[in-house]
Amino acid sequence: MGKSSQPQKIVEFLQANPLRKFTARQIAQAITEQYPHDYQNKKSKFADGKAFIQQVVSEIGSHKGAVLKLCPAIRMQDKPRPRLFWFDPSHQQDNGLVVDESAYAASEQDLYPLMMCFLSSNLGLYGLRIDEKRSKNNRGSRGNHWLHPDIVAMQALDKAWQNDVRQCAQLGAGQHVLLWSFE
Repeated sequence: MGKSSQPQKIVEFLQANPLRKFTARQIAQAITEQYPHDYQNKKSKFADGKAFIQQVVSEIGSHKGAVLKLCPAIRMQDKPRPRLFWFDPSHQQDNGLVVDESAYAASEQDLYPLMMCFLSSNLGLYGLRIDEKRSKNNRGSRGNHWLHPDIVAMQALDKAWQNDVRQCAQLGAGQHVLLWSFE
C-alpha cells in the first residue's frame, strides 16, 4: 500500500475519533505517532521534536481546505482560537439532490433566511437581519445603502464554560460574546 497524503491521514484520524474535537497540534502529534515511517525523513531535518511538530501543525493549517474537500463530514471551528477539527458522521453534504440553477434566480433578500439558518446550524450563531429602511436617512438618496451590514450574528463564548469559569469571567473585563457581521 502506498503512502497516504497528509490530508488523507488527517481525515482517517478524525474518522477514527468521531465527534471528538482536536486542535491541529493534537492531530499533528497523533498522525506522526500513527505513521512514524512517513515522517521519519522530515523529522531528521529538525533539531528538536517541538520544531518538527510545529511544522506539521503549520502544514495542517495550510491543508484545511483539502481536508474539508476530501470529507464533507469534517467540521472546523476557526474562532475562538485555537482552530478545532472534528468528524461529524451526521453531517453529510451529498444528499443526492440535483437542482436546476436556471429555474430559480434568488434575490439577495431571499438568501437572508438561508444565511441565518446556516449560521445557526453550522456555526452556532444567533443571527438577525438589519433592515436598512428603518435607519435614519441623513445622507440623501440611497445614503443608507452601505451604512449597516445585512446580517449580524452573536456567538456566546461562555456557552460551554463551567459555572465557576463563567462567574470569574463576569467579574473580569473579558468578552463573553463575539459579534459577527455579514454583507
